[in-house]
Amino acid sequence: MTSIQPFDKLPPNMGVFMNKILIICITVLIAGCNQQFNFGERVAKKHLAEANRKIEYFLVVLDDPLADKDDQEYILCFDYPKIYKYEFVPAMLKLSDDEPKEKLIDEFKNTTEYYTQKLKIVCE
Repeated sequence: MTSIQPFDKLPPNMGVFMNKILIICITVLIAGCNQQFNFGERVAKKHLAEANRKIEYFLVVLDDPLADKDDQEYILCFDYPKIYKYEFVPAMLKLSDDEPKEKLIDEFKNTTEYYTQKLKIVCE
């Protein structure tokens, strides 16, 4: 009695066919990974642009001598720090290896100190 091997009955050129299938699967896998990376980068760029837009608006209000003092205080003490730390910095770190987190935090501190002195606002 002979044992039947599962691959004994395959056509002779089946190995070539399987190699082609394997190459196609690997190619699709690699292409899918690259697209996923590009998607993540696009999302980070969108988040950075949105955070930038908000920060620019905050700076316009802080620079406006006719702006309401309460609005300026709220922006300087609450909105600006929140957007900068939780939206701008993470997006920058995702997109750029050149900007260390410490440098971004120093820029934030310099900006808040400048407006604190300029507007005579004390954040608690």
